[in-house]
Amino acid sequence: MTVQTSHPAVQLRSAASVELLRLALLMQGALLTVSAIESLIFGIAGGGVTVAAILTIASATLVFATRRKSERRRRLRWLIRLEYLLAATGVIDLLLAAFLAHRPLEAVGLITRLALPITVIVLARRAVRSDVTA
Repeated sequence: MTVQTSHPAVQLRSAASVELLRLALLMQGALLTVSAIESLIFGIAGGGVTVAAILTIASATLVFATRRKSERRRRLRWLIRLEYLLAATGVIDLLLAAFLAHRPLEAVGLITRLALPITVIVLARRAVRSDVTA
């Protein structure tokens, strides 16, 4: 006899949020990879690889590494920490760009630097909670 720990609708919703999390991580990893390549090209052309390029490469690697299923809870917690860091640096970068350029914030920057990390944080926290309750 098996005991069901949660309602089937809750299990379906958590499975859907995990799939959305995987999709968001794939998008974010692709954006970070393109950004890392761009940073490396401009760093090499400009006289050296910057710390931002190295951090972007590390972030892309960590985002893609968290998509694996083994040790999921620990990886999700590391992912949440990384996303908070990415969101904080995104806020700083967007505010500096707005104050230095005296222009309004662009929609693409808001989506890639703020909305995507916040979405990943929400979905990852939901996935961690569903692992705890399951």
